[in-house]
Amino acid sequence: EALGKLAGMLQFMQSGSYIIGNAIAAVIYPAFGLTFMIALDVAGAVLASIAVAVSGIKTPVSERHALEENAEASRRAVRAFLSETADGFRELKRHRGLFAMLWIGFAFSVLFSPISALFPLMVFDHFGGTTTQSAIAEIAFSVGMIAASGWIGATGGLGNRALSCALAIALFGAVTLASGLVPPSALVVFLGLTFAMGLSSPLYSAPQMALMQERIDPECMGRVFGLYGAVCSWAMPVGLVASTLFADAIGVSACFVLIGAAMVILAGITWTIPSIRKIG
Repeated sequence: EALGKLAGMLQFMQSGSYIIGNAIAAVIYPAFGLTFMIALDVAGAVLASIAVAVSGIKTPVSERHALEENAEASRRAVRAFLSETADGFRELKRHRGLFAMLWIGFAFSVLFSPISALFPLMVFDHFGGTTTQSAIAEIAFSVGMIAASGWIGATGGLGNRALSCALAIALFGAVTLASGLVPPSALVVFLGLTFAMGLSSPLYSAPQMALMQERIDPECMGRVFGLYGAVCSWAMPVGLVASTLFADAIGVSACFVLIGAAMVILAGITWTIPSIRKIG
């Protein structure tokens, strides 16, 4: 009963970290430059590693093997990985609505991934903004995520989770399209639209996570989530490569218009699939 709320709380925590990170970047980058920021990134990774090391989590002690044994162990690991991936695929295919949402998620990731890369270019090239204004745009997005995540964490979100996913895609698409049409003199309007983009993100990810947790066999949960993550991860470079080519050819604002229109169409396709409508 609490899966939807827990997913919203997780999104709330992640959104808060985005705000803090962008606020720090807005101060550090103009003052100290990129090299210091990369050093800070490494320092953060070291602190995170130390936190895991002292957390008390038990890990198996590695054993030393001969070279032949290591090679055989590697082959077994690859076979196990392929077998578990196939198990996750079969489990997901048993649930037609979730299986359809896997490919909707792939298409959405192809369209969504360029937005984060094009955000700074939109601020710099289209609006003639500064690094601080670019950070403000990122913060506005994160504040929107926090607002929607807090609402989902408190209420569980919409009762029909499949409808929530479709509406989130449509909202993100409409706002992205509108962002591409904003004139260069209206940066404040773009910031407001960026906030609306942030609102739509948890409305998609949190209900989708809860749907999978509700319906997937717990023994296959890790395999299914791993498969879903792998599919969406493959979608990201596809979207980034395509957006790079389009941005050079037609401009950043036109890319926002095209991506937004494609998302609106994707939302319509999502809601026309019977298995997705019924799953909610």
